Amino acid sequence: MPHLTLTTRFCESAGPADGRQVDYYDDEVKGLSLGVSPRGRKVWTFRYRNLASKPCRITMGVFSASLGLAEARTRARRLRTLVDDGIDPAAEKRIAKSRERDRAIGTFDDLAQAYFDACEKGIWTPKGKVKRKRSLDDERNVYRLHVKPHLGKLPPKEITRAVVKSRLREMFMSGIGAQTNKAHQMIRATYSFAIAEEIEPDIILYNPGMGFGRIAPIKPRLRTLKDDEWRVFWAALEALQREELLASKTGERIFMGPQMAIVLKLCSLLLQRKGEIVGMRWSELDLSQGVWLIPPERMKGGRLHLVPLSSWAISLIRQAASYTQGVQSDCVFPNPRNPSIPMRADSVSHGMRLLNQNIGITNATPHDLRRSGATAMTSERLEISPLIRSKVLGHAFDTGGGAAVTSLHYDANSYARAKRAALEAWQTLLGHIVRGEEQVAEFEPYATGPRQGLLGLPGVVSAI
Repeated sequence: MPHLTLTTRFCESAGPADGRQVDYYDDEVKGLSLGVSPRGRKVWTFRYRNLASKPCRITMGVFSASLGLAEARTRARRLRTLVDDGIDPAAEKRIAKSRERDRAIGTFDDLAQAYFDACEKGIWTPKGKVKRKRSLDDERNVYRLHVKPHLGKLPPKEITRAVVKSRLREMFMSGIGAQTNKAHQMIRATYSFAIAEEIEPDIILYNPGMGFGRIAPIKPRLRTLKDDEWRVFWAALEALQREELLASKTGERIFMGPQMAIVLKLCSLLLQRKGEIVGMRWSELDLSQGVWLIPPERMKGGRLHLVPLSSWAISLIRQAASYTQGVQSDCVFPNPRNPSIPMRADSVSHGMRLLNQNIGITNATPHDLRRSGATAMTSERLEISPLIRSKVLGHAFDTGGGAAVTSLHYDANSYARAKRAALEAWQTLLGHIVRGEEQVAEFEPYATGPRQGLLGLPGVVSAI
């Protein structure tokens, strides 16, 4: 750290020492230095100690014609006067910056966007880890649909506990269950962020999302499709895939693209979540091997998930490709407005709701397709192990009765062979159901002989 009486000529010619940054301290004004980076960038800095004797520094600006030696010394003397008067210039600068940021937070929507940005960048990690993209997307969706239209334009200070409870009760009374609790969680998390980051600390004094429990009671959903509902549902999907215009019992026409029919079929066959199905990418697929690898960031459990693909599923995926010829996208089901991103997951729920209203199936969602298949697997029709069923569904923490720590940290198996056999048994059973046949599929987890397929795995069911 060389000390010398700086001159304008020296400042103009000063360079780094041996490719390292060097600070040249001015003997005329205590605390003033010119830092030169390895690339030759020159920055003025003022160093001092605050009242607690803690070393502090404040960056004054880049060396230039408008901020030369004379101007830098003038500014450094002003800062030295503040320090001598017991003022911490760096702290004052941080406070001013915070106030400027707070002025940008005029509405709850501004606060929510600041919260989402901090989560996405990894700045806000209350649980010690960066929030997964899937979780953040779910929060954004809940906010967009249920919170922003009602609270988005209000100043954060005007959103009281009574306002939050009123909005959540409106949602619950309109028949919205789980999303009500998710909206509650999102509001609570946003205000926790604001308080921890001291955004408007003189105004946001408490968290209006805290101090009361869940508005919507948690009721496990048990809906599964019966055999006759599967037949009606599948017949409608077949007609939509043929691009036929279906008419409801009231004579109303059903307008839905064949891609949506394929998505709902794949939800039924593979028993994966709707978001995982519509988010399917060609880079995740190996159709020649009959394997789909879903990356951890797209899985609810945050772990890599292998899904065996039957020839039936592969045929549907290839059919989906035929509807997007000429579209440059890695997405199997690209968004019509922006092919670089997948179709929205909530469009699957909307499409199935519209279809069901017109074919007479009540209270059934895309997730009920997954539950129906999972229930059939462990029923007396197939008698598949609950552990293997959980592996098919991608439930990361189902131990099958073993120790949780063993499953989480010591079991790295994908159970591909058993999962392929289980999905084959379910898809065979589903084929019998939709064709109106009585034959029951048999589960052969370790089949041998002529039915044995790739890598010794059981053969896959053919398309119907």
